Amino acid sequence: MYDLIYAENHQVYKEIAEVIKKEYSQAKVEDASDHIHEHRFLVELDIEQKDWFTFIIRNKFALCSLIFQIVLRSEPGKIEELFNELGLTASG
Repeated sequence: MYDLIYAENHQVYKEIAEVIKKEYSQAKVEDASDHIHEHRFLVELDIEQKDWFTFIIRNKFALCSLIFQIVLRSEPGKIEELFNELGLTASG
């Protein structure tokens, strides 16, 4: 599984990267910033998409995930189903 994480600033970038590395030590976390997109990094991890989404939702950075954003827009029912399984509501 690959994902791009877009953080709002360098501090958030570091915090999210640390959370990922702590939970998934085998994850490849690599800077992907460029002159247009700052505070962006690539995550490469051998994990099912549903498990990744569960992790990023529980750690409150799902909206920083490019893959989550794509699925949220293209398959909103899939995200709603996951929220229901986690006992959450889409509104909060």
